[in-house]
Amino acid sequence: MAVAQENIQLYLLFVFYKRRQERLVQLLLGVALISFASLVPGAHPNHELVSDLFDISDVCSVLSFLLQITVITGDVNKIFKIPAIARLSRVTQLFVVVNFAVLFTNVLDIVVPDLNVDAIELVDVVTEYISLAFVMGFRFYFLAMARGPAKVWQNQKLEVFFYLLLATHAVPFAILSKATGLDWHLVQGL
Repeated sequence: MAVAQENIQLYLLFVFYKRRQERLVQLLLGVALISFASLVPGAHPNHELVSDLFDISDVCSVLSFLLQITVITGDVNKIFKIPAIARLSRVTQLFVVVNFAVLFTNVLDIVVPDLNVDAIELVDVVTEYISLAFVMGFRFYFLAMARGPAKVWQNQKLEVFFYLLLATHAVPFAILSKATGLDWHLVQGL
């Protein structure tokens, strides 16, 4: 996962380098950096800390997708006034705010462990899955608008498969945790 995060960071830097002065792009690059940096102390002996850092990495990964959608829809809305894209842009912005609230709560959980914010785990997972489903839906809706649904399905089955893998990446580990009674969260981060 750390290598993938590093590659994502490099990809985003390469794609958005010319636009690095824009606030939204700076936010995107910052979130991608936090996502990668929170994986670095993966060998720390404090299991609770590592688990919280992995949660931060997951939230930041989802935020990087959502912020990219925000940038793209903003660009499209400047050129074409498409009401559906404008509505999706507002929904994306709502997801960004919610995910930032989850990120802030995760950071707060690390900084002030006495608060004992146990509910954040459930909110974390639910927000992540809903956001990833939205990202996947948006991606293929946007492509279908441009190319037509039949052409998208015909030419991008592999991409659909990879997005499904991304959206369900934690499910096998949740099943393993339930079946064995062990915490597989650390293995998931690798």
